[in-house]
Amino acid sequence: MLAGKPITTAKHLLQGAGYGSVPAMWEPELMSCSIAVSDDEAAVWKQRLATEEGLHVGFTAAANVCAASKMLSSGAFAPEATVATVLCDTGLKY
Repeated sequence: MLAGKPITTAKHLLQGAGYGSVPAMWEPELMSCSIAVSDDEAAVWKQRLATEEGLHVGFTAAANVCAASKMLSSGAFAPEATVATVLCDTGLKY
């Protein structure tokens, strides 16, 4: 929705991320790119973060890491580039 693309499913796993609506204070000119992450990708990364990194996080945080990984593998950055992300999640509800 924020990237200006149509919604293709009625709901999603990313709790707290909003769906089908644009936040009132959204400023699209501040977004330089958009990276789509599917529910399936978020689920894979959620499990991967738990088993490989010991991070108990939810689907939204996992989607965040998935998007960061996609950025690094896109070829848009130098091989030695670092992408930082913040996981504001405790996994409490999962």
